[in-house]
Amino acid sequence: MFARSFRCFLVLTAALAAGAVSAENTPSDEEAPLPKHERVQITTDLLQQYPNLAASPGIKSAYAPVERDGRIGIMVYFHPHAESHGIKAAYRASCAWETSDQTWSCYRMVTRRYLTLDSQDYEVRVIGDIAADVALALIEGSRRDLVELIPDDRPDTAIMIQPHAGHYAVAWGKNNGRATVSMLVQLADGGDPSNPDDWHSTIR
Repeated sequence: MFARSFRCFLVLTAALAAGAVSAENTPSDEEAPLPKHERVQITTDLLQQYPNLAASPGIKSAYAPVERDGRIGIMVYFHPHAESHGIKAAYRASCAWETSDQTWSCYRMVTRRYLTLDSQDYEVRVIGDIAADVALALIEGSRRDLVELIPDDRPDTAIMIQPHAGHYAVAWGKNNGRATVSMLVQLADGGDPSNPDDWHSTIR
């Protein structure tokens, strides 16, 4: 029974890791394509910590390699593993290359959701545990201030929402997913997070 389960686990891992690696919201020269055996290793390690990752078709993209303290780090994005009320959820992992044993070590995992708006084609990337009504209020509140701060030739597409320094950052850009303006959005004292009028923004 153990041998059969182990074989099934390996088959599942290989299927998950075989997803095509392509840039998302990133220039092609910033891609970090991973060999198949490295995708398998990353997916195997993460499956042990996050079993619901098994519902994902696999790695979607890996890019933005950086070197810090002598270590190479990358961001790894998985295809969505869940969907609720039309909002898809996927994992984003931060991984570092361990030169001592020639493997990737993934030390941080966050949830990344895709919010669909009637006003734009691009799905807004929502990082972390942000309720849908709050995300919508952040978008509308920052849009209002963006119009005031940049009267002409301003970006018209909400790209990403994520926590930042105790508040939130909302990135705006074009429909191709490239962010050009980042807004720091703060809730008024005693404000309602689901009310756009209670959020106030400045350009970062």
